Formats: sequence, C-alpha cells, structure tokens
Amino acid sequence: MQHGFLSFDRFFPNITAYEKFSAHPNYKILGPVYSWFYLLRPVFWTYICFRMTRFLYHMIKRHWAGKDDQHYFWYYDTLYPDLLHDEDDMRYIGFRYTD
Repeated sequence: MQHGFLSFDRFFPNITAYEKFSAHPNYKILGPVYSWFYLLRPVFWTYICFRMTRFLYHMIKRHWAGKDDQHYFWYYDTLYPDLLHDEDDMRYIGFRYTD
C-alpha cells in the first residue's frame, strides 16, 4: 500500500499543479493504461489492507471471547484420515517409521 503511494508520487510529482490527471507530462509518456495503473494501485492495496486488518481484528476478538478453535482449518485431525492419532502408541496411524 505504501509502495503504491510512493511510486505514484514519484511518477506524478506535483499532480495538483495540473488541471486534470491526463494533463500531467508523465501521463503522456506512460500512456493511459500505465498511468491509471499507478493511480488505482494505491486504492486497490488500501482496500486489501483494510480487509485484512478487519479480518484480523475479528479473529482476535473471536479468540479473546474463546469461540475459536486454533487448529480448525489447517491442522484438524479429521481432515487427514490417514494421520489418525493413536494415543496409546503416541504415533500417527498410517505413517511409516523406521522401526
């Protein structure tokens, strides 16, 4: 997000001195596609940063309330039926050992 803002500021310095975005000299050099790419990239990454921050906030809030399962998605045992845990043997069933 910050890189998008800095690169836009580097390619389009003193943008407020021109009447329109297309009146900037670098707009004529880069063309409309790349110019709009540099203009919309900070907006896109700001939106992504906002969504990730909001998701992280709700995940922390849910964890603080005790409503989460830390190993639900990636490490849940029933997602891997070939790695069922045998508590007596302290091994995973179906996993090859050297002995």
